[in-house]
Amino acid sequence: MARPASRVPFVRSLRLRALAVTLLVLALPPVFVFGWLVVERTYQSRMQANAQFGAREARELLLRVRRLPASAEGAGRCGFDLEKAEPLRDVARGHRVRLMLLDGQGRECFDHDADVRVDWSQRASSVILGSGARSGYEAPPAIQVHPSDLEAARAGGSATGCRDDAQGQAVECYALLKLEGDNYLFVADSAWRPATILSELERPILRLTLASVPFAVALAWWLSRRLVRPVEKLREQVLRKLERANAATESAPRDGNEIEDLAASFNQLLDTLEQRREKEANTAADLVHELKNPLAAVRACGEALQNPALDPEQRTRLGRVLEQSGSRLLRLATEYLETARAEAHLPGESREPIDLGALAGGVCSTFQNDARYAGIEFETRFETGRVLGVSHRLESVVRNLLENALHASGAGGKVAVEVTAPAGRVLLSVADSGPGIAEAELPRLFERFYSKRSEGGGTGLGLALCRAIIEAHGGTLRAENRPGGGARFEAALPSA
Repeated sequence: MARPASRVPFVRSLRLRALAVTLLVLALPPVFVFGWLVVERTYQSRMQANAQFGAREARELLLRVRRLPASAEGAGRCGFDLEKAEPLRDVARGHRVRLMLLDGQGRECFDHDADVRVDWSQRASSVILGSGARSGYEAPPAIQVHPSDLEAARAGGSATGCRDDAQGQAVECYALLKLEGDNYLFVADSAWRPATILSELERPILRLTLASVPFAVALAWWLSRRLVRPVEKLREQVLRKLERANAATESAPRDGNEIEDLAASFNQLLDTLEQRREKEANTAADLVHELKNPLAAVRACGEALQNPALDPEQRTRLGRVLEQSGSRLLRLATEYLETARAEAHLPGESREPIDLGALAGGVCSTFQNDARYAGIEFETRFETGRVLGVSHRLESVVRNLLENALHASGAGGKVAVEVTAPAGRVLLSVADSGPGIAEAELPRLFERFYSKRSEGGGTGLGLALCRAIIEAHGGTLRAENRPGGGARFEAALPSA
């Protein structure tokens, strides 16, 4: 069985996911702070644009208001007929700003404060920052015109910008325009700063986050190992059981994380055990079928021998049938038990280094000297290939494969036996010049009780026993048809 890698790819591992979640949680505070400040700055730009647009609209209205001589009644310090300045209040209310007219010394001639708004961000900040945050409808603190703003407007015709108030609790965005007669129009929009505390904590939170990253990564890695390692051990135990259940089963590919791979391994084990159960049930049925004929013959012979009228020749013939049936029953029982023992990986049998080339050469010499196979040509090649195994078990594999090849080749045929030792492996190959194996039979060739011998000499357990012995030694056994005709069996074993 091909053992999988002990670790899943890191990109799919639960370790990476745990690490990513930890870093994400660690990054939430600075991300929240930075995001909140970006939103606040975006809102400030909207406030400044609102103040500038309101200032332009108010200036256009003032151009249509009749100016009065400074000595005229109602002219005030700014020289405007302020009794007709009601549209200015509409502008202030429409833009929700504070609108002021100033003389050259910055003294107020007209002031209408409509700077009241829903403090949308205060409601969220009251949840985050506690009950100390303001909420609801509130008027911002009084907005003052700075002398530096007047100087900038006097020099350039206008001045705009945003600034914090003296307490740092509110932000003010304003537009200051110079009018005729050294007068000034001041429009301002302001709001509470819900992110004041966050702004103050911006750098401390960032420093704390960066300092916490190594400890968070180490903690996440340690926790993930504590969580994942038991899962991996459980999967390894499942794979070992799967290997014992069916050594030819390939393990499921590791396409998911550790939990998904464990579930896939359990499913594969259950499927393999179900297949094994069905296989055992079929084997039991085949065994009963194989035992049925010789047992029936024994019973018939026993009944016939009870007849006192039998002559000696009939008794001799019945005795021969009993002997053949008993021999077949004994052979069936022996090979069945040996196959079951081999499938259990030959428990209790000691292993030792064996030269498979020398062992196969000795078996071939025995068959070459057998008169029954005098008409068959042997072609041999034996390299030194040392394996760790049970000598008589491997000898039975060579003998069984060679017997099958000789039977398939027939008189005048040819059998080729080779033992080679490529890097890390020892290969045993037995080929014949017979008719080959039907394609439909290849998948079932190593099943128990599957035999095509016409004379009934085979039990159907020989190849199943060979495969079980080879797999008990950590190897594989396969069969194929040769391009030039005939069949070829190859056993691959790990070298000692």
